[in-house]
Amino acid sequence: MKKIILGILILLIIAGATLFLLDYFKVFTFETIKEQALTKVKSIPVVAEYIVTKDKNKELEGQLEKLQGELSKVEEQNQSLLEELKSRDNLVAEQEGTISNLQSDIKKVTEDTRDYKAKVKRLADVYAEMEAAKAAEILPQLDIQLVIDILNKMDEEIVAEILSEMDTSVAVDISTQLSY
Repeated sequence: MKKIILGILILLIIAGATLFLLDYFKVFTFETIKEQALTKVKSIPVVAEYIVTKDKNKELEGQLEKLQGELSKVEEQNQSLLEELKSRDNLVAEQEGTISNLQSDIKKVTEDTRDYKAKVKRLADVYAEMEAAKAAEILPQLDIQLVIDILNKMDEEIVAEILSEMDTSVAVDISTQLSY
């Protein structure tokens, strides 16, 4: 058994050395063996479409590199757009916060206005029930805009009575303001 294995080993060494020498002296090169094998394999219709030559392989590698470069550019653009989107999202969130604050401010101003109008109406009712002379004595001591708002809520006849009881210069100022 050892002799058979030794014999096979020697044959393989001789065959390898022979192929090396034939290739070295260009008598029968590995390239020609490869070309002959490819020619025979290409003659088989099913196998021929799956065989790729070196030139075709290099062409495909070139296309792959080009596509990878384009992919890299697209990824950079994508990243840039993503950053811009995040920036705009932050801006939108900030503006939504501002809108929310403004809405709460509007609600507060609306409530304050409603409260002010209710108080003015209540004061107008109080001064309308007073004697004109007493109301004419108190009203000039209040803020002029409050006086105007109160008088605007009263019946014209009552306002006329109160103004007739006031000092003339004060009545003129108030009447001027009432005309706007």
